[in-house]
Amino acid sequence: MGAEVNLSPWRLAHLFKSETGMSPQRYLTLVRLQRAKDQLERSFLPIQEVGAAVGIPNPSHFTRSFKAAYGMTPVEYRKMNLRIEPLARERQAPIIAAAEERFELFPAEQQNGREVSVEHERKFAKNA
Repeated sequence: MGAEVNLSPWRLAHLFKSETGMSPQRYLTLVRLQRAKDQLERSFLPIQEVGAAVGIPNPSHFTRSFKAAYGMTPVEYRKMNLRIEPLARERQAPIIAAAEERFELFPAEQQNGREVSVEHERKFAKNA
Protein backbone atom coordinates (compact mmCIF):
# COMPACT_ATOMS: atom_id res chain seq x y z
CA MET A 1 0.00 0.00 0.00
CA GLY A 2 2.79 2.39 0.88
CA ALA A 3 4.36 2.05 -2.55
CA GLU A 4 1.10 3.21 -4.15
CA VAL A 5 1.36 6.60 -2.38
CA ASN A 6 5.17 6.72 -2.38
CA LEU A 7 5.53 6.22 1.40
CA SER A 8 7.35 3.62 3.45
CA PRO A 9 5.11 1.06 5.20
CA TRP A 10 6.07 2.51 8.60
CA ARG A 11 5.25 6.10 7.55
CA LEU A 12 1.94 5.05 6.02
CA ALA A 13 0.99 3.19 9.21
CA HIS A 14 1.98 6.22 11.30
CA LEU A 15 -0.10 8.63 9.20
CA PHE A 16 -3.05 6.21 9.10
CA LYS A 17 -3.03 5.87 12.88
CA SER A 18 -2.76 9.62 13.42
CA GLU A 19 -5.82 10.17 11.18
CA THR A 20 -8.02 7.26 12.31
CA GLY A 21 -6.77 6.48 15.80
CA MET A 22 -6.04 2.84 14.93
CA SER A 23 -3.49 0.87 12.97
CA PRO A 24 -4.23 -0.26 9.41
CA GLN A 25 -4.28 -3.89 10.61
CA ARG A 26 -6.82 -3.09 13.35
CA TYR A 27 -8.96 -1.19 10.85
CA LEU A 28 -8.86 -4.12 8.41
CA THR A 29 -9.83 -6.54 11.19
CA LEU A 30 -12.81 -4.35 12.18
CA VAL A 31 -13.97 -4.14 8.55
CA ARG A 32 -13.75 -7.94 8.29
CA LEU A 33 -15.68 -8.39 11.55
CA GLN A 34 -18.41 -5.99 10.35
CA ARG A 35 -18.79 -8.06 7.18
CA ALA A 36 -18.93 -11.18 9.35
CA LYS A 37 -21.74 -9.61 11.42
CA ASP A 38 -23.69 -8.96 8.22
CA GLN A 39 -23.23 -12.57 7.07
CA LEU A 40 -24.19 -13.96 10.48
CA GLU A 41 -27.43 -11.96 10.33
CA ARG A 42 -28.37 -12.97 6.81
CA SER A 43 -26.96 -16.44 6.08
CA PHE A 44 -26.90 -19.97 7.42
CA LEU A 45 -23.22 -20.52 6.61
CA PRO A 46 -21.29 -22.31 9.36
CA ILE A 47 -19.27 -19.98 11.60
CA GLN A 48 -16.01 -21.39 10.25
CA GLU A 49 -17.03 -20.54 6.66
CA VAL A 50 -18.13 -17.02 7.64
CA GLY A 51 -14.70 -16.40 9.15
CA ALA A 52 -12.93 -17.74 6.08
CA ALA A 53 -15.17 -15.71 3.75
CA VAL A 54 -14.23 -12.45 5.45
CA GLY A 55 -10.50 -13.23 5.55
CA ILE A 56 -10.02 -14.82 8.99
CA PRO A 57 -9.61 -18.52 8.16
CA ASN A 58 -8.60 -19.67 11.67
CA PRO A 59 -11.92 -20.35 13.51
CA SER A 60 -10.36 -19.87 16.94
CA HIS A 61 -8.83 -16.53 15.97
CA PHE A 62 -12.09 -15.45 14.35
CA THR A 63 -14.10 -16.27 17.48
CA ARG A 64 -11.62 -14.52 19.80
CA SER A 65 -11.49 -11.40 17.59
CA PHE A 66 -15.28 -11.29 17.25
CA LYS A 67 -15.80 -11.63 21.01
CA ALA A 68 -13.18 -8.95 21.74
CA ALA A 69 -14.88 -6.53 19.34
CA TYR A 70 -18.56 -7.21 20.14
CA GLY A 71 -18.62 -8.84 23.58
CA MET A 72 -20.16 -12.10 22.39
CA THR A 73 -19.20 -15.07 20.27
CA PRO A 74 -20.36 -15.36 16.65
CA VAL A 75 -22.77 -18.15 17.68
CA GLU A 76 -24.34 -15.97 20.39
CA TYR A 77 -24.57 -13.04 17.96
CA ARG A 78 -26.29 -15.18 15.32
CA LYS A 79 -28.84 -16.50 17.83
CA MET A 80 -29.78 -12.94 18.77
CA ASN A 81 -29.70 -11.32 15.32
CA LEU A 82 -30.49 -13.85 12.57
CA ARG A 83 -32.87 -12.21 10.12
CA ILE A 84 -34.92 -14.43 7.86
CA GLU A 85 -36.52 -12.47 5.06
CA PRO A 86 -40.00 -13.76 4.15
CA LEU A 87 -40.72 -14.54 0.53
CA ALA A 88 -42.74 -11.91 -1.28
CA ARG A 89 -46.38 -12.90 -1.87
CA GLU A 90 -45.90 -13.08 -5.64
CA ARG A 91 -42.99 -15.49 -5.15
CA GLN A 92 -44.93 -17.63 -2.65
CA ALA A 93 -47.93 -18.34 -4.89
CA PRO A 94 -46.14 -20.54 -7.48
CA ILE A 95 -44.35 -22.45 -4.71
CA ILE A 96 -47.59 -23.15 -2.84
CA ALA A 97 -49.41 -24.12 -6.06
CA ALA A 98 -46.65 -26.55 -7.00
CA ALA A 99 -46.73 -28.12 -3.54
CA GLU A 100 -50.51 -28.52 -3.67
CA GLU A 101 -50.29 -30.22 -7.07
CA ARG A 102 -47.53 -32.56 -5.98
CA PHE A 103 -48.94 -33.59 -2.62
CA GLU A 104 -52.52 -34.50 -1.97
CA LEU A 105 -53.57 -32.42 0.98
CA PHE A 106 -56.25 -33.86 3.24
CA PRO A 107 -58.25 -31.84 5.73
CA ALA A 108 -57.35 -32.49 9.32
CA GLU A 109 -59.79 -33.20 12.10
CA GLN A 110 -59.25 -32.80 15.80
CA GLN A 111 -59.45 -36.09 17.62
CA ASN A 112 -58.48 -36.56 21.25
CA GLY A 113 -56.50 -33.31 21.25
CA ARG A 114 -54.33 -34.20 18.23
CA GLU A 115 -54.65 -33.69 14.51
CA VAL A 116 -55.41 -36.77 12.45
CA SER A 117 -55.88 -36.61 8.70
CA VAL A 118 -59.12 -37.93 7.24
CA GLU A 119 -57.15 -40.21 4.89
CA HIS A 120 -55.23 -41.72 7.82
CA GLU A 121 -58.54 -42.45 9.55
CA ARG A 122 -59.89 -44.13 6.40
CA LYS A 123 -56.83 -46.38 6.11
CA PHE A 124 -56.99 -47.21 9.79
CA ALA A 125 -60.71 -48.09 9.56
CA LYS A 126 -60.10 -50.44 6.56
CA ASN A 127 -57.32 -52.31 8.39
CA ALA A 128 -59.33 -52.72 11.63
